[in-house]
Amino acid sequence: MLTALILAHAAHATEIGTVRKFGLGAEVGNGTYISVAAKYWLTEKSGISFHAGTSFGYHEVGARYESTFYTGEWFSWADLPIWWWAGADAGGFTGYGIFAPQLGVSGGAGAALQFANFPGEAYFTAGAGVFPVNYCSSIGLGGLCWIQGRGTAGFRYYF
Repeated sequence: MLTALILAHAAHATEIGTVRKFGLGAEVGNGTYISVAAKYWLTEKSGISFHAGTSFGYHEVGARYESTFYTGEWFSWADLPIWWWAGADAGGFTGYGIFAPQLGVSGGAGAALQFANFPGEAYFTAGAGVFPVNYCSSIGLGGLCWIQGRGTAGFRYYF
């Protein structure tokens, strides 16, 4: 009886991060309307994610190290990993005939639904970034953009 319960519980674990290590998808957030998003798992619990996107006037790229500290197995159809992340973002505002750069570091937490019978995940992240080089200074807003919220919602399919 105990073996059957353990096997039934383990049967819904996903292949994401073990068999399927590379994910590609899209996300919204971080000041952009749409971004291409990718993640490569280095180990079963950690990986590096990338994003590149635009909102017509603002363009951004970034990379993050992510490390899972909890995996909730509450659902038979999906796992719920929760992770912390730290990374760097670089971007630029183009408008009014100028290019104003932005460069900084960010960190926060994220969570996902990693589906058991489909190699994909729906995820969201939340955090903050510190941008000592920021476009606000270039367009006359001073230090208003030194600290910014960082958050995304997206989907990745794993190969």
